[in-house]
Parts: sequence; structure tokens; C-alpha cells
Amino acid sequence: MRTPALLLTGLGLLLLSDAAFAEPWLAAYVHMPQCFPASGTPEEREASIGAVLDDMKRSGLRIILPYASTSAGEAHYPSTVIAKRAYGEWDPLGVFVREAHARGLEVWPAVPMLISGHDAPKGILAEHPEWALRDAKGQATGYISPGATGAREWLVSVIDEIVTRYQPEGLLLDYLRYPNQPVDFDAETRARFLQETGRQDYDIRDRKDVQLQAFKEECLTELMRAIHEQLQETRPQVKIGLYTWGAHVSREHYVAQNWPEWVRRGYLDVVNVSGYCYPKNYGDAYLDEFRKRCRDAAACVAHAGRRPTMTFALGVKTSHGEVTSAQEIGVYMKPAREEGMDGLAVFTLSYLRPYLDAFIEGDSLREFAPAGSRP
Repeated sequence: MRTPALLLTGLGLLLLSDAAFAEPWLAAYVHMPQCFPASGTPEEREASIGAVLDDMKRSGLRIILPYASTSAGEAHYPSTVIAKRAYGEWDPLGVFVREAHARGLEVWPAVPMLISGHDAPKGILAEHPEWALRDAKGQATGYISPGATGAREWLVSVIDEIVTRYQPEGLLLDYLRYPNQPVDFDAETRARFLQETGRQDYDIRDRKDVQLQAFKEECLTELMRAIHEQLQETRPQVKIGLYTWGAHVSREHYVAQNWPEWVRRGYLDVVNVSGYCYPKNYGDAYLDEFRKRCRDAAACVAHAGRRPTMTFALGVKTSHGEVTSAQEIGVYMKPAREEGMDGLAVFTLSYLRPYLDAFIEGDSLREFAPAGSRP
């Protein structure tokens, strides 16, 4: 009777992706405006980018996550798909890719997906307001509707342009979700929902509307599928990561981000969970909440048939709170590792730099050293 148990154990291990046993995923986000003087010459800007990446290399982090565009819909590279370019013909994303690779660092551009102006349409939504999600009053928001056919095709073309032009190791998708509030679809998607369900109307505030929730989730899943299929066709070696708030948004939530289903389908290689827990927003129990987020996220993929690399976003400074020392940064490492996280993404590298020497001297990343080399 012992042999079947051993076989089952072996099968369980085989179902895990190789990422679970690979070198830890140690990354840092980069906001372009934090890295070089806006008024500097191209040479001065490139020198500043080089200094940022030298610090990155020194830190022990090995994956850079430069934002390819802004939440207002401006490109950080001379895009032919995104009309508005933050830096004209100058290509800071290209500089980051070139200089990071020269230092042996991986590059995973971070791409804000559905956001394009927050509360009001900007970027592509200024050109195509018919693609916008609508608020409770019927006004266009600064979020793209993932169900709109033209919008979905445009979003896939953005991804295709980035991977074709820069050939990165991976992509980190951000804002691949609805806003955390009641919103309505674009007109095309609304009509499709009513036709498919045979209904006359619906209440966007009703979280218990199973059909509405499932349809919202499916629209996001269809977009994720389209991105996956495009990459499989043009550059299959590029890995895909996702930033998510955690397990709770995957069911009965306004953001309708059923990311465990994307894991099950093989669309995601990395799931990066928000670790933005501080005494400011959770009091003395902030590390308990942090542990729960990590644990619940890991549990979401336990029965998916495959395991992506599970990481957490370490917010050095965010709207939720901030840390004030390398020691405060370090307290997240052990609980994250104990709850199944395989690495982290620092938000952002520029916010980490004031603590960098102490971060290095304190060996802050030791919990994520390969198993054989851990103290």
C-alpha cells in the first residue's frame, strides 16, 4: 500500500512548475520619472539610468520591472500603437533593456492594462471613448472595457509591440482588473451580456448577481487568453506575471479578477501578490494580515494542477503606508518564505535606494537564497 502513496507524492511534485524550485524571483519596479532628470540631456539621462541599475545589481535583486507606460495612457518608448509618448522619440525603456542586459539583469516591463486615466478617459480612451467602462451615472471612466472587441485587439497589439521590439524575458501585467467600484460595460459588451442571458437589465451594484459576476470574469479571462495566444505565436519564451491584490479578488469582488483560473489554464508564470500591510493600515497585527495574504494566495493555486512562481510586492513607499528602515523591510521576508512565497518585487527601486547599504549589509534577501546556500 505504500507504493501508490509514493507515486501520488511524485505526481504532485510533477504537477508543480519548475519555477517553484528555480532561482528566487527577486525584482524591483521602476518608475521612469524617478530615475533621471526630466530636463537632462539624453547622455545625462542614460548615465542616471546606469547608476540606478548599478545599485540594482549591487542589491542582489536581479529582475527589473520598468513601467512601459503610465496609468494615464502615455508610452515610455516611441510606440507606434500608443499615440501619446511621455518622452517623444527618446526611448528610456530601450535604454533600460540595453543597460540591464549588459549587467546580467532580466527585464520584465510592467504594463498597466485597463487603466487609462483613472476617473476620466485619457490616452486611448480619449480617442475611443466608446471603449470605456461606465460609472453608476453612465459617465465614461478612465478604465478600458475588456469586453470591447476593438479594445481587446488594441491591448494585445500593445503587448505584441513591446515583446517584438524589446524581446524581454517576461512581462508583468498590472491593472488587469476592473476598478474596485460598481461599473457598467461599454455598449457593445452590455448588449452581448443581455443577449446571452436573455435579460432586460441588471444592477451593477449587486454583488450577488451570479450571471453578471461570471460574465465580468469571463471578459477578463478572454483578454488574458488573447494575450497568451499572441505570445505563443510570436515569442513563446516570454514569461507572463500578474500583479494582484490577492485571493479575495478572485471571487465575488468588483474587480472580478479570477486569476486562479488563469493559473489553471497555463496563462501565468508568476503571481505577484500585494504585500502592502503596515502598522498604518493594520495596526500591530499587520504581519498577521501579511501572512494571511501570502497563505491565501498560495492556497488558491494548490489544486490548479500547476504552480506558478508566487511572489509578493514589497511596498517601501505606497499610498497604504511605508517603511522607514532596512530593518523594517527585512521583517517581511521570513513570514513570506514560510507561507510559500518564492520571491518578491520591491516597489520601487528608487524608494529602496536610501536604505540600500543597510539592506545589503543586513543580508535582507537571505531567506530567498537557494535552499542549499541558506544559513
